[in-house]
Amino acid sequence: MDQIPGKGKTGISEPISARVVDTSAITAFASDGAQAPLLLESEDVTALLLCLEPGQGVGPCRMDRAVLYYVIAGRGRLRMEG
Repeated sequence: MDQIPGKGKTGISEPISARVVDTSAITAFASDGAQAPLLLESEDVTALLLCLEPGQGVGPCRMDRAVLYYVIAGRGRLRMEG
């Protein structure tokens, strides 16, 4: 991993890490439901590659961390409450 200068929670410049992941190598789809291969896990972040076939979805759930959705291909609907 390369170190890239950035600003941490304190606002003071400190190194951050960057990592490139070839998502095509870990993309997995299944007719029986969503697949979620792990992209990255650290003390602060868990990143999953959420793979959904047409018509599939994820049921209601509550997250204890911030969530980021980045669509690589296709389209979908996201319903948020609260």
